[in-house]
Amino acid sequence: MTRIALFILFTMMSFTCEAKSVNERYSSFLTQNGIIHFFRPTKLDRFNGIDNFNYDMTYLSKKDSITINCSIDLKDNHLVHLFKIQNGIQEITGDDTYMMFRDVTKKGYRIRLSSRFPIREIVELFVSNQPLTFCIETTQNITLSATYTPSHWKKENKIMTRILQSITTYNF
Repeated sequence: MTRIALFILFTMMSFTCEAKSVNERYSSFLTQNGIIHFFRPTKLDRFNGIDNFNYDMTYLSKKDSITINCSIDLKDNHLVHLFKIQNGIQEITGDDTYMMFRDVTKKGYRIRLSSRFPIREIVELFVSNQPLTFCIETTQNITLSATYTPSHWKKENKIMTRILQSITTYNF
C-alpha cells in the first residue's frame, strides 16, 4: 500500500513540475491580429566565440513564420549578417537577419539579433532528439555558435514539443 501511495505521489509531482516548466517557458496573448505565442528567454551553456547567449521566440498565429531574437555577449566587435539553426541533420537560415542594437559593455559588446524562420522548419528542428546549435556568421566570415548541453536539450525538447503540438496543426 505504501508503494502505491508513493508511486501516485511521485507521478503527480512529475506532472506538476512539467506543467510549471511549460508555464515558465511559454505564454500566449489574444490580440486583434491573432494569438501571439511568446517563448520566454532561455540561456544556453556551450559557446564557441561567444561569452553569453540567450534567445526568445514569438509566433503570431496568422503568420507562417516565427521570430527568434537572441542576445549575445562578445569580446570582439563583430557585425552579423547571417543567423542559422542546426541540429546535426538539418540546418535552416533565418530571413531578414538584423542587429537590433549593439552596446559596449565592460568586457566587450552585447548584440541583440532578430531573424524570421518558417514555422514548419522550426517545428522539425525542435521535435528532433538532436540538440540545437545556433550559428551566427559575421561579416568577417567568422562563425560563432551556442548549443544546448544534452541534459538541457532533453528537458527543452520535451517542453517545446508539447507547446508546438498545441499551437500548430503539424503532425508529430
